[in-house]
Amino acid sequence: MSGRGGPGRLLAVLEPALIFGVDQVPAAYSLGELAASERERLVRALEEEAAAIAPDVEVEHEVLEGSAVETLGAAAQDGVDLLTVGSRAYGPVRRVLLGGVSSGLVRSSPVPVLVVPRGAD
Repeated sequence: MSGRGGPGRLLAVLEPALIFGVDQVPAAYSLGELAASERERLVRALEEEAAAIAPDVEVEHEVLEGSAVETLGAAAQDGVDLLTVGSRAYGPVRRVLLGGVSSGLVRSSPVPVLVVPRGAD
């Protein structure tokens, strides 16, 4: 939440090229349809999270598109005091293969980053 009296922001990032975890989409699937479906899923998840926050706290939510590290880093430049992200806790092997959003943000964010471990309430 913003210390400047503004609303809190819940953001999710849609990375269309990573829906399958590969660069090529099987011929039976439409990348556009998959991205639209994933966007809808993210919107519902953000709405559920926003509803779980105290009713007297103003919260905006938005699905952004692009590289998670770059997109969240850019969003953090827009009046954010603290960027809080969840850790997927993939472990060292998958992290080497897939990269790490939270570690990328810790290195590059213009504001402090709080990484919440997977499974934390």
